Amino acid sequence: MRVIHLITQDNGGAGRACIRLHKALLEAGVDSIVITQTKTSDTPKVQQLAQTKLQKLISKIRPFLSQIPLMAYSNRIKDVFSPQIPLFTPHNRLLISKVNALQPDIVHLHWVENGFFNIKDLESIKAPMLWSLHDANPYTGGCHYVAAACIGVGIQCKKCPLLKSNSSFDISFWTFRRKAKTYAKLNNLTINGLSRWIAQSAKDSALLGTKPIINLPNPIDTSIYRPIQKSLAREILRIHTPKKIISFGAIGATSTPRKGFNELKSALENLPQYLKDKCELLVFGSTEGNNISGIATHYLGTLHDDITLTLLYSASDMFIMPSHLESFGQTALEALSCGAPVVAFDTSGLKDIVTHKHNGYLAKCYDTDDLAQGIEWILTLESTMYEKLSQAARASAHNSFESSKVAHSYIKAYAQLVGGGAVDKAWLLSIAKHTLYALFSHLFSSPTFYIGFGAIGGASVERKGFNELKSALESLPQDIKARCELLVFGGTAPQIQGIKSHAIGFLHDDYALCFAFNACDVFVAPSLAENLSNVIMESLACGTPVVAFDIGGNGDMITHKHNGYLATSPDDLAQGIKWILDQDSKAYAKLAQNARQSALRFESAKVANTYLDTYVFLTGGGGEQYKLLSLSLQPRHNSLQCNSYRSNISSTGLVA
Repeated sequence: MRVIHLITQDNGGAGRACIRLHKALLEAGVDSIVITQTKTSDTPKVQQLAQTKLQKLISKIRPFLSQIPLMAYSNRIKDVFSPQIPLFTPHNRLLISKVNALQPDIVHLHWVENGFFNIKDLESIKAPMLWSLHDANPYTGGCHYVAAACIGVGIQCKKCPLLKSNSSFDISFWTFRRKAKTYAKLNNLTINGLSRWIAQSAKDSALLGTKPIINLPNPIDTSIYRPIQKSLAREILRIHTPKKIISFGAIGATSTPRKGFNELKSALENLPQYLKDKCELLVFGSTEGNNISGIATHYLGTLHDDITLTLLYSASDMFIMPSHLESFGQTALEALSCGAPVVAFDTSGLKDIVTHKHNGYLAKCYDTDDLAQGIEWILTLESTMYEKLSQAARASAHNSFESSKVAHSYIKAYAQLVGGGAVDKAWLLSIAKHTLYALFSHLFSSPTFYIGFGAIGGASVERKGFNELKSALESLPQDIKARCELLVFGGTAPQIQGIKSHAIGFLHDDYALCFAFNACDVFVAPSLAENLSNVIMESLACGTPVVAFDIGGNGDMITHKHNGYLATSPDDLAQGIKWILDQDSKAYAKLAQNARQSALRFESAKVANTYLDTYVFLTGGGGEQYKLLSLSLQPRHNSLQCNSYRSNISSTGLVA
């Protein structure tokens, strides 16, 4: 079975949900392909539609073009609104051509706005279509959430309150009309409400009320989102406080009113002072917000990686999701899967995820006093009762939303849509293979050696030295190779004969990189040209010894056989890897300690102070004196040694 997913971008809430389902389907043996307007990940079988320079230019213009009609509504509420006006949302013939050429059995639509295609393009897709409702847009005249007082979706959109329009023929009217005409022609469209609430909302709508509607949720990989020991998670995140940690996060966490930050602020400020003194708040998805009286608040910005989010949820004593509306509630599910109870309003898709006083607390809709009661209830639980609540949170996520189970449900739905009858159960036999977190979680008890390699571009950038690493690893003695696995982050890499490789992909956050470096027994940086390598410095700071070529600034960070190994050739690179892996536990512990200590020379505060001293010196006219000071610094090697090293490496072809 071939399933093609259409999604505007592979990040953000809807994008991440789509990719999770895609991965689960691949694990189940389904030929799953994602086509996207904006690709940011290196997930297998995710294809960016635009390939040529002209196509990429057009793809950048389409989002801007689609939003031009909104300029006529300068007083509108600044939230997501996606009009479908013919001139401004042109047909995407490239997309339709690509989809039809792939001959899918199912086309699964997700969030497909921001100019990705013209709504009438759906008429050109002949395969059965399933459309997952990540928000309300498919059944509205352009808005992505329906204003409380709006009745247009049940009759006919006009005078849109979000646009603050007084016209019966505004862009919501014309968008609604175009959708109605298009949907009436589609006999191959089934709607999937990700929650019971949004499924019912679609049934009640004028646009989708006559279409077949099912209810299948988003999946979550519970082997990635799983509880990490709270003290360990806090240590990695550098949260050094005995206080209770409350977390809150969303895209536009503090700037989008419907995400509920103002309600959260009010609830927290209503807590008794003795409880406020025991708490700190972590906010992700925003870098700033209004101060909350009496509670220290830390703004973490956007967190991109599953690992970092897992650490944050595990470090938290509870997660608050005070959203006004959620089609599903993905962050709430992530928190539950990590054992963090959730406090939320009793509304929309959150009802499918949070069970009152079983895995969290559902407060009366938009009642900040009751929201505060829910927070206080969890904070004052005895330790045994809290542990029971935490375990119930984890169990609820695993039992109802685990990715392989949800994937099986989707496969059955796909089979019914294509008329294929029973689902081939053999597809499910490959589920539950190693995942990133599962890999990391068993490192401490496994006899396997984990060798790290990371660079932007991975193996595709020749000067990063993957070919030299491959040669070195393949030349290792067989008994060592049999115990080694390679972790590749920052890109992809071909398999190495005799050694299992794991392509972890791009790790955007420092926390995720810290986790990755700590997972490695040795990190290899075989670059053929480096100034001062960040990855070497990062690895050493995590206590992971580094093997690298003795070129560029590598010798400023690595002291040979003290905190790593400086190689002079690919053969010597293999010797360096072998040397580190052959160390007994006591010698390796000393090597790791040396690695950590050596990185402290580059600690950010120290380096910043050095720069400040230099800036002050230079602004005082000290340029000539500074030149004399530079001449007095001793080089690492004398000139004879430097020439010898360079000659040795040049003979291997590593440098020109």
